[in-house]
Amino acid sequence: MDPLKKQQIDWVKAVMAYLGLKSANQLAELIEAISSQARQEAENATVVAQNIQHIFAVTEQTGEGTRSTAQMVRELSRTAEELKQSVARFKIE
Repeated sequence: MDPLKKQQIDWVKAVMAYLGLKSANQLAELIEAISSQARQEAENATVVAQNIQHIFAVTEQTGEGTRSTAQMVRELSRTAEELKQSVARFKIE
């Protein structure tokens, strides 16, 4: 037998003994369960990444809205000051 193949077989046997598995079918089922869980975790990570991107986009929109609102407030303040000065000319004493 090829020494590399024997080493691989010995490694699989050692893993099975360590995990308390009695057959290759049990090992295959365990590997399938781990693989399935890894796929599910990858899907969950994708969803989390998409949610983070959405939050970032909303944050950007909120920032733009805040800047726009601040500009409008400054303009409104200037207009109010101009109106105040304009009305001051008509002050009745």
